[in-house]
Parts: sequence; C-alpha cells; structure tokens
Amino acid sequence: FGVTDSALPTLFSTSLPRSHAGKFEDFKVLGALLELDIGDCKKIDCKNALEVLPTMPWAAQIQKLRLSGTDAEGTMGTFFF
Repeated sequence: FGVTDSALPTLFSTSLPRSHAGKFEDFKVLGALLELDIGDCKKIDCKNALEVLPTMPWAAQIQKLRLSGTDAEGTMGTFFF
C-alpha cells in the first residue's frame, strides 16, 4: 500500500478506495488500528484475512472491521467473543 507505520497516527480508522491493491497481510504494519473498511476492494487479497487476523498487532483493539464484498473466506469463530 506504500504506507509505513511511521507515517500513520497512533490510533486511527481507515477506509480505502476500492482501487487499492495488495494483501490483507500488508495491514500488519499498522500500529493501533481501530477501524478498517476494505469492503468491496476487489484488488486486495483477503482470502486468508480471518486466519491471519489474530496475528495483527491491532487485532485486540479493533472496533469495526468491514470485509464484505471481498474474497475473504471462513467464519469469525470465537475471535471476537
């Protein structure tokens, strides 16, 4: 995505334009993400998003995550409960 952790505020929310491309794993560089809306971003590979979500440094504090309209596979399971 061309964004480094040092260029981002400590806590933030983001919604990406649908033209962004990359992998869900690329969001790992984000330090303290509260909200992430990548719904309908067809060029972001989200197939393993739910599998790698617990490994993200911001996973514990995420308040809103929108993956609808992506190629994410699987179920949320007990991650958020």
